[in-house]
Amino acid sequence: MDIYAALYTERKVSLSEVPALYAALGDWNAAFTWNDCEDEVLIVNVGEDYSTATILTAGSFYDLDRGEGAPAEVGWELTEDGESVYIEMAGDVTEHPIGLVSSRATGLELLMRMPDFASVVERYRWRVEE
Repeated sequence: MDIYAALYTERKVSLSEVPALYAALGDWNAAFTWNDCEDEVLIVNVGEDYSTATILTAGSFYDLDRGEGAPAEVGWELTEDGESVYIEMAGDVTEHPIGLVSSRATGLELLMRMPDFASVVERYRWRVEE
C-alpha cells in the first residue's frame, strides 16, 4: 500500500488488513498493489469517493472500464467537456475519462477477490491502456 498525503509512505500488508486500511484512509489517496513485479498484477488507486484499477496480464496493462457513457458519481468534479473527471493519483490531480473511474467500493471489491486473479479478469470489463 502506498499513501500520498503530506509525505509518501510504503508498506506491505496482508489481504486481511486491507478492509480496515481502506476504511481508515478518509480523504487520503492510496495505491494498493497485489502481486507487485509478477506476471499478474492488480493496482487499485483509491481516493475519497472513487477508485481506479489497472491489471497487468500477458505482458499488457488494462484499465477497469465501466463503459462509454457511464455516469459520473455524485461529487466527482467534471472537466469542461463533461467526459472526464479530475481525480488525485499519487499525490497529483489528473484528468481521467469517466468510464475509467469507479466507486470507492469497487476498488475494495477487486482487492478482496485476490488471489483469484482469473475471476477479476473474467468478471469485469478491461480496456487496453493507451
